[in-house]
Amino acid sequence: AQLWNPRRWWLHLSGGGTTMIVWILALGLTGELAQFRERYDFYFVLVIPSLAILASATLHGLYVVARSAVGAGNQDADLAAASSLQGGVKPAPSWTRPALAAALVVCALWVPIAGAANRAAFASEIIAAGDSRGAGERLSFEWVDTPGPSVLSDATRHLLWKDWRVRGNLESGVHHYLWSKKRWFSTAEEIAEAVADRALGNETITGASTFAPMVALLAGRRMAGDEVDTNAKTFKTGAVSERAFWRQACADHLRFIIAAPHSWFTPASVQRMPTVTRHFKMVREFRDPKLKHWRDEVIQLWERVGSADCVYVDSHGVTDESPVVPSAAGAIGDAAAELAHPAPKPIEVPKARKRKHKARP
Repeated sequence: AQLWNPRRWWLHLSGGGTTMIVWILALGLTGELAQFRERYDFYFVLVIPSLAILASATLHGLYVVARSAVGAGNQDADLAAASSLQGGVKPAPSWTRPALAAALVVCALWVPIAGAANRAAFASEIIAAGDSRGAGERLSFEWVDTPGPSVLSDATRHLLWKDWRVRGNLESGVHHYLWSKKRWFSTAEEIAEAVADRALGNETITGASTFAPMVALLAGRRMAGDEVDTNAKTFKTGAVSERAFWRQACADHLRFIIAAPHSWFTPASVQRMPTVTRHFKMVREFRDPKLKHWRDEVIQLWERVGSADCVYVDSHGVTDESPVVPSAAGAIGDAAAELAHPAPKPIEVPKARKRKHKARP
């Protein structure tokens, strides 16, 4: 009970209580993230401050252990006390050498454990499957300059960049991070230009969550129904139903859909959506060579057929044309479009005046 009493840490650990609390926080957060079925690198930003504090505490602890382990353990108490008062080293605690040996064992086991985990998680690193030729295949990577200061980009390239790797070999996490971040949406401006050229008035766009918002920004369009997060989880968890999404999007003058892999709007899935097949058609296909390493990523642009707004169509082919309350941005967009292109006033044709004829006698 005393071990997990934070008051005891502050009273008896001489500053080490802070480190223990941060250690438990970091361990708990890492354990929570490890339970997610899908994990993205930006999730772990939350644990970086705790790890930075622990790293500094570890370096300080290693420094203290190293100083006390080098010949200091054999000093008698009087000499140790005198050395302590004069700024010398303190005698080594009894746990110093076992702790150092345990640390060396853990470091030595890290490589085989990481190798086994890598083989279990990524079978294509060992066995030829799909585009992979298996272990021993050399893979190349292309460096792309960052938009920031060139001096930082050049320093990163010289110190941390590696332009190749061999399948099956363990690589630094820093290398994997940089290889992943050197992918980019190279066809974004081309797709946005196609949308801008075909869009009219306040027509909107929707589609794959990783591509449609960027295209909308570049093309000067809004996301239909103000629904920016069109991630698959939004629909799978029921946070937004398909019916509600399509009704709101169609009421907001939806004109374009961006279909791309690894999203709710994949090229295959949109062909199974009744609302899409009823009101839209695929007008262009773009192949982006920079989104993936060693292969192109296919992105499709679907456009509404006809001038009338689309309506929601369920899986049975039944349409839902009940009125929808437009979003605030949609209402503002409608008003702006009306001001920019006011409807022509009807021409009033003057009525012909009837002449009164006097009756002849």
